[in-house]
Order: sequence, then C-alpha cells, then structure tokens
Amino acid sequence: MNDMLKNKKIIAIAALVIISIIVAAIAIFIISSQSEPLIKKVFITAGGAVSNDTYQSRGGATEEDKEKSAQIEVPLTVNLASQSGWSKVTECIPGQGSYYKKSDGNPMMTIYDFDGNLIGMYQFSNNKMSSPWEETSGPSKLDGTPILDQVHYGVYLFLLDPTNACDSGTSYESVYYLASRFNPASPSSIPSYSIPDTAALAIEQGWVDQAYCSQGRGKYFTKSDEDYLLMYNSAGIPIGIYQQSLEPMNLPWRKIPKLVGGGGLDVVTEEHYGMFIYFGDNIRACKSGEAAAGSGSPYGGPASAARSTPTPYVEPTATPLPSDLLTDAATQLSTASSLKVTVTTDPENISIASDADISANVSGLSEIISNLTDVGYTSNTWIDNVSYKGVSGSYTVKGLGTLVPGAVDGNLIKVSAWVYDEGVLRRVRLEGALTSDDSASAIRTFDITK
Repeated sequence: MNDMLKNKKIIAIAALVIISIIVAAIAIFIISSQSEPLIKKVFITAGGAVSNDTYQSRGGATEEDKEKSAQIEVPLTVNLASQSGWSKVTECIPGQGSYYKKSDGNPMMTIYDFDGNLIGMYQFSNNKMSSPWEETSGPSKLDGTPILDQVHYGVYLFLLDPTNACDSGTSYESVYYLASRFNPASPSSIPSYSIPDTAALAIEQGWVDQAYCSQGRGKYFTKSDEDYLLMYNSAGIPIGIYQQSLEPMNLPWRKIPKLVGGGGLDVVTEEHYGMFIYFGDNIRACKSGEAAAGSGSPYGGPASAARSTPTPYVEPTATPLPSDLLTDAATQLSTASSLKVTVTTDPENISIASDADISANVSGLSEIISNLTDVGYTSNTWIDNVSYKGVSGSYTVKGLGTLVPGAVDGNLIKVSAWVYDEGVLRRVRLEGALTSDDSASAIRTFDITK
C-alpha cells in the first residue's frame, strides 16, 4: 500500500514537472516569436535633437538651447497615449485607424491600429499651407461627422500601412514611410507626404542630395517643387522630414532666419517657420564614414550638383588626429573660391582688415592653421545648427599684415579652429596681442561661409 502511494506521489510530481516544462517551453516560444516593434521612436522638435552630451561639451544648456531642442514624444501605443493626456476621438475607421487628440493645442492627431500600435498621424492648421497640405473639413467619424469642427489645412503622415488597421493581429512587412507604396489617404481624399523608401530612389525621383550629413539630423534632400525636405541617414534610410511654412506657426514650430545643413551650407535660405518630425534614429544618422559626394572642394559647386550615392552602413572610422583635421582644412581652404569671411573683434576698435580684403586673402588663414604647434582638441561648438570639432594650438605671428595691419612678427598667440568632419573650416579665433596696441586678451574671430 505504501509503495502504491509512493508511486502515485512520484507520478504526480513527474507530471507536474512535465507540465511545467511544457508551459515554460510554450512561453519561451511565444516570447521568442514576437518580433521587435517596427517603430522604435517618433518625436517632433523645432530645433532638431541635441543631446545632453552636446550641451555638456559646450558648457551646459542655455535657455535658448532648451527651447530649440524641446521635443514632443509621440506615444507609440494607445496606453502611452492615454497616460500622456491623449484622448480617443473615434472608433477604428477602416483603412485609417483610431484617432487620438490632445487638448493642449497640439495641431496633430495620432492614429493607432486595432491592437493599439501607432501607425501614423494627422496634422492640421488654420493657416494656408503649401502642397501636399490641402484645405479640407478633415477625416470623418464612422457616422460621417467631421472629427474637427472647422475647415482647415490637413495632411497625413502614415508610418505603417493602414489598409488593415482595424483587423486584430495585423502583420506589417515593413515600415511604410509616408505613402511610398500605398495611398493611405484614399478613404478621406486627404493627401499625405510621400517619401521614397531609399535615398537612391529619392534621387531617381528628382530629389537632390545636399551631400553633407548634419550631425543629429541626417542628410537633407530637396526638390524644387516641394516645400518640405526629406532626411535620410548615411545608409540611405529615411529618418524624418522637415516642414516649413511662411505663415506664422505655434510651437513646436519655430521661426528661424534660414536652415543650415552639413558643412555650413544653406539648405533653406529664406526666413520661415520650421519643424522636424523624426521616425528614425537621428543621433547616429551620420555614422558611416562616407565621404561627401561631388568633386573638388566642399566649399565649391552648386548645391544642385551635390548628389551622392548612399553607401551601406559601416563602423565609424577612428577619430582623426587634430593635426590631420587642420591639414585637411588648410588644403581645402587654400583651394576654395568665392568664400566670404566675416570678422568680429573684442574689443571692437582693435586693428583688423576689412571683410572684403580678408575674403580675398583666405590663404592667410590657411597659413596660420598650417603652422600651429602644441595642437590638440578643444571644445566643440554649434554654428548655425551644425556641430563642429574644435582644435587649438599656438602660433608665432609671421607676416599677418594683410589680415591684421600692424601685426608684430614673433608674438605668440592662441589659435582655435572649428572644423566639420570632412575638413570644412567654419571658424578661426585668434587670442592674444598681435599689434603693439593690443592687450593680451584681444580676440579676433573669422567666420567662413560660401
């Protein structure tokens, strides 16, 4: 009898162990079979993303920095949306999804599928907007009534195909960037942005690659008949768009005099209101080591000729020596043409040649940075929304009369230069007494642009 009880206990224990193993196996299978979400992060910002590390490298964030970099995180699920103050305004609309809206004046609604995943967004404005924006009463609820209570300008931005948005367990083959392969706006006849799936395809469709990758933003692509810009990373994958408007816009839009891209080149030359929407990794957008496209100096050549063929992602190359950066900068500066040099001094009344004379003799600046001693890295800086590497050294003054009338040969000064990765020199600062009338704290700063 005891043996039978013992056997039953053993059998029961064995059965429990087997059941536990089976349950665990099933759980592991389910977990392992779940794919990573296609959309990792979506955010909107007025100034592009600027990391805390960048602020620290330049001595802390100013209030202006904080305003420029302020960003709105777009909730990736309905749970996050509800927790962040977004309210559901419609049930799931076939071919579109469920709309969520925030009551803080944000001119945008988020759109989710049946399973609660972000698939897109709808922007609206009371101001007249350029194509693809269109004047409309907007999307409608299931009963036919408009979601918004006024006529406005609207546009869609779909990240995933909304065709089966109202079906449970929809499987998305890939991220559909802004209607590149489908027409998400067809149910409501409202247009959407169209972004080619690759940079190569964008070029085929007439978009112009602005050549230089802008740190923290990516590579800008422009088209003469479009009032928005596309942004790709160095591997040719779309990561965002830049919208612009001549009409006054509220935050997160921001008024700026112009938009400057990589290498200090102007991308949008007129004053406007701008806003970035990112749906890909912008922080590492330039991590490829690819050289800028086009021939000759990065300073030269029209922007329309600066097309490049995207290259696959490779591991970043080692950080160049500061002396190598200066060598590249001096070479490119000496071969560049039609450069503009703007000079500022502290104090204002110290000796300096005119901007025009210095612009005609940029070889003097090339000579300075070619002959620095004790060269090393210094603090990076942001100029016109572009990050530049800082390099500094010492220079014994010789033959600087064309730049600084009355300069005394033999004086030792400190020189700082800020250079883009490809060797584009953007700023040179001379600190110290160059003339007999200068104090030891005199500063002359040369800003170099095309």
